[in-house]
Amino acid sequence: EGVVLLMRQTRDYIDDEFEESPREVHLAEYWAIFVKRWRVVAVSVAVVLLATAIKTVLTPPRYRATVVLNVEREKMTPADIGSGQIFYDSYDDGFLPTQMRLMQSREVAKRAAVRLNLAENPDFVPRMSGATRQIGAAVGAGGGGAGVTELAASLVQGGVSTSPVRGTNLVELSYIGRKPKLVADIANAVAEAYIDWTLEARFNVASQATKF
Repeated sequence: EGVVLLMRQTRDYIDDEFEESPREVHLAEYWAIFVKRWRVVAVSVAVVLLATAIKTVLTPPRYRATVVLNVEREKMTPADIGSGQIFYDSYDDGFLPTQMRLMQSREVAKRAAVRLNLAENPDFVPRMSGATRQIGAAVGAGGGGAGVTELAASLVQGGVSTSPVRGTNLVELSYIGRKPKLVADIANAVAEAYIDWTLEARFNVASQATKF
């Protein structure tokens, strides 16, 4: 029994040493590789840092302009009493998201583009050759001017974003671009186009109601 016990102790000692040794060798091998190839590692890090710096310098800055809109439901009129509209107006959770989608709609973007005459602004729509204008005219409805206007509307729509202010009726309407003044003008134009469109829609609804 004494011999068996001695062999077990020796085996446990050998197993412990065998389990610890690979870890030490593993770290030592990594360190040896790093010391041997430190120049390659340094060059790789330098290349990455240089590429990042070049990209930062060459990438044009982008600017964001934000307009805050107070979006409220249309107030009830005496004609709406008894129509069931009171419950809809007071508890409609989809009202604000719907208005935000309208702010980002193509119709509002096109109105803003027309308001600022962005189709003729070389800082917004690059000058196109005759062949390119013909392609734009074929894609858009109407003549070449209509195609460029549709392109300007697409660019406006692509840069517009909206975000609700939690707990309020406020919506932040933002536009991102490369020209700070133009970015601010477009953000304001989109907000004004949305307000105009909303007023026109309410007026049309009221006009149809008076006919009946």
